Amino acid sequence: MRDKKIEVDATLREIPAYTLGEVPIFRWEHRLDDFQNGELNRHWHSEFLFGLVTEGTLDYYYSPISSRTSRATLEKGDGVFINSGVLHGCRQVTGGTRLFTFGMTPTFFSPPVFGKLYQNIIVPVTHCPVRGAFFPGAIPENRPLLRLLAQFEKLTPRQEDYELHTFELVCRIWRSMLKRLEWKTPDDLASTPRQGQLVALSEMVKFIQDHYQDPISVDDIAKAAKISRRECFRCFKELRGESPTVFLTQYRLSIAATQLATTGLPISAIAEGCGFESSGYFSRLFKARYGKTPREFRK
Repeated sequence: MRDKKIEVDATLREIPAYTLGEVPIFRWEHRLDDFQNGELNRHWHSEFLFGLVTEGTLDYYYSPISSRTSRATLEKGDGVFINSGVLHGCRQVTGGTRLFTFGMTPTFFSPPVFGKLYQNIIVPVTHCPVRGAFFPGAIPENRPLLRLLAQFEKLTPRQEDYELHTFELVCRIWRSMLKRLEWKTPDDLASTPRQGQLVALSEMVKFIQDHYQDPISVDDIAKAAKISRRECFRCFKELRGESPTVFLTQYRLSIAATQLATTGLPISAIAEGCGFESSGYFSRLFKARYGKTPREFRK
């Protein structure tokens, strides 16, 4: 065994690194023999995560909303999905176990390029009670998704059409995963106990996504859902565990991080384009979240 570990901050958050100019997706082939005790230590990140066991057997776990942890033993050919912001980890049962994983940010399908896709296929997942899911290969209904994950695992960044093939596969993987999860579209929210809050939150999140570049206030966000400022704070607190201002800032920072990783735009232009008052203010907030300055993050 070696002493490799997932690097996390004080909150157990991992900040995956992206390469400038490449598709904003991280992908790893974990050899669990390389990790201390054959374990990927407990961690979380804002990205959605997909995993495919390519060799051996491992015990995988993730933490749902309740205190009870979901666990499963996964073998070669089995898969897993972890929702954004969910604690997870695994430990090999047999030596030589390998796990292929890839992650995508919730903003992958965000406007303006993808129009309403973010609202229709991302928001329902981030707001649904499903924190993760296991996809055993023994279940026939899981096999289409697992075949797609296997195709992505075999795809290499050195291939000439890697970027186009990646976008194609990610879209197909996401579509296949949605068919397997119990998630709710905006129209389904009427059947939930907190339908008013969920609909209001959905409208406010959409407003933020459409106007994050602009100088917007909490009053502007609340007006988008036709609710009071107080109710706006309550919706975000009860359904997301954070204030609307924190969500707005984090969303702007996630857009900025993607642009830093995938474009050559000047840092000042990214700061302004993401709605920050100044480059200095942007840099301070960025370092507080990611542990690196924008310039260091880009290297």
